[in-house]
Amino acid sequence: MLALSLSLAACFGWGVADFLGGLKSRQLSVFTVLMVSSIFGLAVILAIVLVRGVAPPTNPVVLWAVLGGFAGLGAMFFLYRGLSIGSMAIVAPISATGVILAIGGVTLISAGSL
Repeated sequence: MLALSLSLAACFGWGVADFLGGLKSRQLSVFTVLMVSSIFGLAVILAIVLVRGVAPPTNPVVLWAVLGGFAGLGAMFFLYRGLSIGSMAIVAPISATGVILAIGGVTLISAGSL
């Protein structure tokens, strides 16, 4: 039940963040919106790390996670840019299809194709 609750909270958080980010990117620069959201996200992550009191992992796979985070930041830039110049009713559904890339990659990896 905890996993379901956390999943729903994450979905709600992402949805609200994307909606508000899209609205704010119409008023402010996309870089400003990304900077503010990144600073708040980093602050939350650092608070969680400090509360847990566990040392960060030293696994080299963490580098891939960091690179994935930068790729996600680039994707957010393009999403907010699209939302700032286009119709939210068109841009949001098209950007939501990007998950197909992740599902396709997981499918290929689990099938042993990669």
